Amino acid sequence: MSRSLIYHTQLTRNGTVSVESESGSVNTQLDAVSKSGIVLHCDYQALANIFPKTPSLSPKQSVKLDVDFGLPEVGRVTTTCDVVSLRRLSRDTFELQMNFAELNDRAVRAVEHYVERQLRISQNAKVTQLNTINLETLSSNEEKVRHVA
Repeated sequence: MSRSLIYHTQLTRNGTVSVESESGSVNTQLDAVSKSGIVLHCDYQALANIFPKTPSLSPKQSVKLDVDFGLPEVGRVTTTCDVVSLRRLSRDTFELQMNFAELNDRAVRAVEHYVERQLRISQNAKVTQLNTINLETLSSNEEKVRHVA
């Protein structure tokens, strides 16, 4: 997996992620996935179970967690992630930004395949939309020319 880019495009993806911690397994919500990591949302109870005795988080003092999540067309991905950021979004909603720490070859291929395919689909949709707009503009201009002539 290429680590040359600092930021990778995050794709919105809804799903469930199982996070293993000292106090057991906790289910959280997958918000986004990229080639470098994932973003999770959870409530306060899940957060307390994931980090029972962790005073703070930072990129230099990240916490490793085992996660398991599914992606369409590629199946389940089980890996270890570093939690590099924790943000409070609302009174009872928290966001965890996690970078992949250990990915086996199968998981690397699965994540890269999913991200590249979704980006390609998104790009094709944008091109189709632009072509439609251009055709509508062209036909509108032709009608204006006919009315003038």
